Amino acid sequence: GRYLQSNGDLEGALNAFTLAKSMVSGSANDLSSDPRLYLARLYDKLGRYSDADTEYQAMMAYSQEPTLKEEYAKFLMRHGNFNQAHSILNDVLAKYPNDPAVLYNIAVCLESTDNIESARDYYQKVI
Repeated sequence: GRYLQSNGDLEGALNAFTLAKSMVSGSANDLSSDPRLYLARLYDKLGRYSDADTEYQAMMAYSQEPTLKEEYAKFLMRHGNFNQAHSILNDVLAKYPNDPAVLYNIAVCLESTDNIESARDYYQKVI
C-alpha cells in the first residue's frame, strides 16, 4: 500500500490497506505497521473525513500510545474539532508535561475556541 501511495496510485493503495486491515486480527503490536493508520492518513488525504475518523477511533480503542493520540488530535484540529482535540492533547500532556509541540497545539485549540487568556498561558510555556 505504501509503495502504491508513494507512486500516486491512491486507489490501489486504498485497496491494499483495506485488504491488509482485513487480515489483521485484533490489534497490531506495532502501531506503525497497522494498516488502519495508513488508511486513516489516506482517507484524510482524500477528503474522506468520516472514514479517517473511524479508523483513528478504532486504533484509539486499543492503543493509548501518545504519538497516536497526538496525531489524532492534529487530525481533529485540521477539521475544526478543537474541543475534542484539546481533550486528547490534555491526556498526552499528562504523560509529557513539557513537550513544546503538545503545549503549542493546546494553545491553538484554546485560541480557536476563544479561550484567549488560557491560550496565552500555554503559548508562554512554549517560549
